[in-house]
Amino acid sequence: MAIKKNDEFEAIYPSLNLNGLTFLDIVNHIQREVVQKSVQPIKQGSLNNCRGTWHELAFIMEAHRSILRSTKDLYVIKMGIETSIKFWEIYNQESRQQYQSLVDRLQHKNNPIVIRCSTPDFVVVGRDIILNSTSSQILESQSPSLQEINELYKVIKNNCVPDLVKGFISLKTSNRPDRRYQILVEANVTKFASKYIHPPDCPLQFDVIGESNSSDIEVFKAPLMSTLPLTLDGDIDIVERAIDDETNITSSSQLDSYWERYK
Repeated sequence: MAIKKNDEFEAIYPSLNLNGLTFLDIVNHIQREVVQKSVQPIKQGSLNNCRGTWHELAFIMEAHRSILRSTKDLYVIKMGIETSIKFWEIYNQESRQQYQSLVDRLQHKNNPIVIRCSTPDFVVVGRDIILNSTSSQILESQSPSLQEINELYKVIKNNCVPDLVKGFISLKTSNRPDRRYQILVEANVTKFASKYIHPPDCPLQFDVIGESNSSDIEVFKAPLMSTLPLTLDGDIDIVERAIDDETNITSSSQLDSYWERYK
């Protein structure tokens, strides 16, 4: 039986008493209601697929409220999938020109090289870019529609200058080993690209939010590959981590203090 993930979330989420609930609690509540009202058995694989989406939606809906009450100049936006928007496409043409030129030159080699990665889940931006858009009403709503949340990335596409892009967030909702490496690739590619886009005094941040085990944490300490020295006696003090921080945030209230790192 196919589950309409977004529809089920939008139908059930507003009816929940969110006081004290973690993101995982919200997901579990939604799953229980979906299973209870279903007239046909639902395969566990289908539920597992839905849970990842519900976790992302629970996070962004709670993050929306948290960042509005905790900050005056920041906002967090759910990114589209990589086929809808590549991460560097949030920047305006002038800001990303150097990086775009590199991408184009590599693709036109006799033996083409393509720089690709999945798009990070969320981006933290300066609130002005939303405030000055046709979607500014979302900042006045405690419970925006999922359509507004899911399509807001279109407002920032081709419109951001570097100082408005504070950082990307990848949400860790799975214990699959491949997920930790997917996040590491995202961090390495986006932070590498940022060297062509952001000035040195306005660095891009990349964080992971979610419950990580010891293997995850070890992987998340990996270097930003583009900063490694090319010789054994090279300066290792210039080496940066690809992922700036990994933090276990499970609820909206814990997010309130998280945004301080972007100020």
